[in-house]
Amino acid sequence: MSDTKPRHVDVRIATYNIHRCRGMDRRTSVSRIAEVIREFDADIIALQEVIGAGPTGPGQAEELGAALGMGWVMHSVRTLRGHQFGNVIISEHPIVH
Repeated sequence: MSDTKPRHVDVRIATYNIHRCRGMDRRTSVSRIAEVIREFDADIIALQEVIGAGPTGPGQAEELGAALGMGWVMHSVRTLRGHQFGNVIISEHPIVH
């Protein structure tokens, strides 16, 4: 048996309703939302109201993940103009399940 104690790891978690990346000025900007999320300095971020992939290409989940250099997984709750629409988890840690 080893006498070493388990290593303590702090994990910072945030949640944010991105409202389809639309700001108070009614402009839609994935890059602006990515900057706000970056300021959270969180390890794992739960996002709501995210537009996913659809007939016109990739969605906001993929763009946000790429902009932040983080992995992501989406759960679509409905479709919106042919695109997935729902919740996303973005994480700097591997998402295994």
